[in-house]
Amino acid sequence: MNLSHDDAAVPPDAPHPLTASPHRFPRRTPATATGPRRATALPHLGRSGRSHPGATHRPATPEPPSLGPTSPEPTTPEPTTLKPTTLEPTTLEPRSPEPVSAGSASPVAACPRPAEQSIPTGSSPVRTMPAPPAPPAAPDGVATRGYGALVDQPGGWVRVAAGLVGRLPISMLGLGSLLLVADVTGSYGQAGAVSATLALAGALAGPVISRLIDRAGARRVLLVLTGLHVLAGAVFGFVVLVRASTAMVLAAAALTGATLPQVGAVARERWATLLAGSPTLQSAYALESVLDEVAFALGPAAAGLLAGALPPAGLIAALACAATAVPLFAALPAPDAPRPVPTMPATVTTPGALPATVTTPATVTTSATGARPDAGTPPDAGTCAMAAPRSVPVALLPGMPSVIIVFVGLGGFFGAGEVALIALGREHGWGAGAGLLPVLITVVSLLSGLVYGARPATGDPVRRFALAGVALAVAAVLIPATDRLVLVVVGAGLVGLPLAPLMILGNTVAGRLVPAARRTEGFTWLTAGTSVGAAVSSPLCGMVVDAAGARPATVAIPISAGLAAVGALLAARSDTARSDTA
Repeated sequence: MNLSHDDAAVPPDAPHPLTASPHRFPRRTPATATGPRRATALPHLGRSGRSHPGATHRPATPEPPSLGPTSPEPTTPEPTTLKPTTLEPTTLEPRSPEPVSAGSASPVAACPRPAEQSIPTGSSPVRTMPAPPAPPAAPDGVATRGYGALVDQPGGWVRVAAGLVGRLPISMLGLGSLLLVADVTGSYGQAGAVSATLALAGALAGPVISRLIDRAGARRVLLVLTGLHVLAGAVFGFVVLVRASTAMVLAAAALTGATLPQVGAVARERWATLLAGSPTLQSAYALESVLDEVAFALGPAAAGLLAGALPPAGLIAALACAATAVPLFAALPAPDAPRPVPTMPATVTTPGALPATVTTPATVTTSATGARPDAGTPPDAGTCAMAAPRSVPVALLPGMPSVIIVFVGLGGFFGAGEVALIALGREHGWGAGAGLLPVLITVVSLLSGLVYGARPATGDPVRRFALAGVALAVAAVLIPATDRLVLVVVGAGLVGLPLAPLMILGNTVAGRLVPAARRTEGFTWLTAGTSVGAAVSSPLCGMVVDAAGARPATVAIPISAGLAAVGALLAARSDTARSDTA
């Protein structure tokens, strides 16, 4: 067969232009082992698609088009068993922000960037956003060991012991001065006036002194205050013993009461700063309430025993406790106040565009222990922005008047209960054992506070605050409702159950309402409310006992408890209103 010049360049295995297109002709069945493929004569075309003149044309024998290679007979595939793969769980540990170094030049530059995570958005560009902050970390052992973790803090045992002894002057001065004046002058009326002057002067001057402590520091103010208090107490004892005028005695008593060191308020403020955001803060408040109970149980008893041996001994012992314990308490290192960490910008990266900067907080407010407020706990004013200006008195901050009313009612409860229950016991012939009824309330309240403080803090403290106030009012109704002394004893025991939890929760709520920089003043207002309530209820209840007997005087107990319940309910309502408007 003659080949043209164009055909010589075509490889023998190159596809034919007319048969290469799948749209015009199907592919031929290739030759098999059973026989060669039959040749089909077609006009020989060059690469241009035209027939060459020298090409030999054979007659085309039509052949049915092939539908492709013969498909093999279908077979049923064997089922394949897939073995399940168990994925082991993986724990993702977010990176915790590092603390800001104190010596860094730029606080923003020194603040570590938060951990980042990529969030795919489908076809949208991938944005890099900061990962959620790590859960709050309490100090080592604080969340699990309760009271043990408190005393294991630096200076814990010394803080507790000095705080207890430093509280004794507050509880010893009232009865010690009363017995001293009554023994020297023989007038219980003048003695009662002196005791009331001491209490009212301390209640009025306490918030002012605590405001000074918040501004100038507890150590300096407590040391100066202790010196003034010991000096004023010595002057008071001297003017009483020399039988000075009543006005001079009252003036010396007022100065002695006004310079009382506010150890309890400072102790609570230090715990609140040291354990900011930790669940053990409730245990710290419980411990302080228990110390109050112990001080108010031991103080009057010790003053009475000492004054029975020597009339000025009760006053001297109170001044000695202040002179030794308060300087030791003031010398303890104070924890650093909570400090807000500057915010860091989180960069949103979009391909092809400039990065957008969104300011997000890099960390949350930390305390000296590294603890942070947990997300489930409502933020308190001490760890949030200090929004309340100093021109607004602490007692008028939103929610604080209701809490102060609760402690005024508690003070009235203490004062009326001590006078009315002792008189009731004497009417039933208990004699010296009549004082066991107030002691029973104190012991039950102390145990209740210890148990309550050992529990982990759960739920809304404001709601529990209201429930404790209502429980106290209901239990107090049982005391004047019966003539049988046995039922009165049962009622006194029931009254002690919600008493300490109510005081613990009151301090917890006040710590949330008051800014950290003014927290000492806030706690002092609660102590002042208790002093005012006791100073008013004690003489009024005594007058009722003199005029109508002990049983009518016991009515003052549920009245005072009802006032505390009303204040707790108002605090809960105010908290709900603030939450709804937030």
